[in-house]
Amino acid sequence: MLSVVPRVTYRLLLVPLLALLALPLPAAADGLDEILERGSLRIGTALFVPWAARDAQGGLTGFEVEVARQLAADMGVEAQIETMSFEQLVPALEEGAIDLIAAGLSVTPNRARRIAYSDPYATSGITMVVNRELGQGMTSLEAFDSPEVRIAAVRETTAADLVRSVFPNADIFLLTNEEEVQTAVLTRRVLAAVASDPLPELLELGHPDKVTVPLAEPLVRTAEAFGVRRGEQDLLNFLNSWIVFRTLDGWLPERRGYWFGTLAWQAELPPEARLIPQAQ
Repeated sequence: MLSVVPRVTYRLLLVPLLALLALPLPAAADGLDEILERGSLRIGTALFVPWAARDAQGGLTGFEVEVARQLAADMGVEAQIETMSFEQLVPALEEGAIDLIAAGLSVTPNRARRIAYSDPYATSGITMVVNRELGQGMTSLEAFDSPEVRIAAVRETTAADLVRSVFPNADIFLLTNEEEVQTAVLTRRVLAAVASDPLPELLELGHPDKVTVPLAEPLVRTAEAFGVRRGEQDLLNFLNSWIVFRTLDGWLPERRGYWFGTLAWQAELPPEARLIPQAQ
């Protein structure tokens, strides 16, 4: 038999429920608020000359390192830079281990499904560098699209996605970082490598007897931006404002010109890490 609950009981239950619904909900903390309260900005980057590298004293240097430190200074907090492999950056951001990615991060629709991008603050390209001995007589892109041709790239990067697209029949050899890619093409472990500029050009300049850049133009041009967790609009607003300000005041163009238009920075690196061995 169905029981009937007295109307007074409904009223007694409804009054506290309405009172709870009327209370203001706590606002979700934005990344910017948390950073300012913490007093430190946790930046994830990957070692990739000249974006980021270890100097002769074991400290960090590079374009992205300077960007991270200046960004934190302008935010009024301390820069806490974490280095990891490129494939670890997005998971670290998603898990909250870092606040943003500054690592020559190319803007791609595929990656945008997982993270939010700032406006671009740099542009570059992705280029192929070829071992001279192994690549003799290969004069077209089609010649490299063969199962007998091994091509290296760093996994979980735009270069890795591109090499699969352009050379679907090649033997794609994915490595952890750019240093491994350099070594592979210089020591003939692979016939070619696909990497972000200026690595291919610097390798050819430093080892003209071993490698060459056969194409006059990059395979594709890219734009690099900060990566943050989705939904952190206040942080994105700050980053975009910072990019505009530091572009118009000349700081970003000047630092990019230093790191990508000169070789003066190589003096900061230990001799074994220099892309151009004769640089002092």
